[in-house]
Amino acid sequence: TSPPSLTFSPTNNSTGVAVDSNITITFDKAIRHIVNTDITDTNIDSLITLRETNSSGSKIPFNATIDSTNKIITINPTSSFSSQQEVYLAIGATVEDYSGNAITASSSSFTAVDSNPPDVDFFPTNSSTGIAVNSDVTISFSEPIRKIDNTPITDTDVSELITLKQNNSSGSNISFSAVIDNAKQMIT
Repeated sequence: TSPPSLTFSPTNNSTGVAVDSNITITFDKAIRHIVNTDITDTNIDSLITLRETNSSGSKIPFNATIDSTNKIITINPTSSFSSQQEVYLAIGATVEDYSGNAITASSSSFTAVDSNPPDVDFFPTNSSTGIAVNSDVTISFSEPIRKIDNTPITDTDVSELITLKQNNSSGSNISFSAVIDNAKQMIT
């Protein structure tokens, strides 16, 4: 007497979802079309909405399949999500269990992982001339940075991350001290 319950994966409001992820909708009992016909890999795509940001966003192309138990729908986007892309997924009240109990329309949203490295700008720029001898060197980043092991960069250890040499990479070391700003976007 009760409709099938469903679970989205990734779950609603998830963040950091891998850009090459498949999406699943799992039901607690077998489902079919609301018109009493079987769901197949060839007729399932029309039941699913996959869009950027929300229900009005641009369509995201995909191919969906259903497992042999008619309980798990797998949505495979035809290309990877973009970095930090917001994704909207929905299924309408278009499926029911084999006793005729229809689901209510359901939706979920998630955000793909930040998969782009930060942009880096140096000052002075490469091959600059006429720079005052007492000028600071700055390295600016387009977003906050951290160490590769996910620990924060501090003023204490930032100098260990930078190489400063005369002329080129084979030149003599130049001694320096360095700090990083509170936003973790600029090293001076």
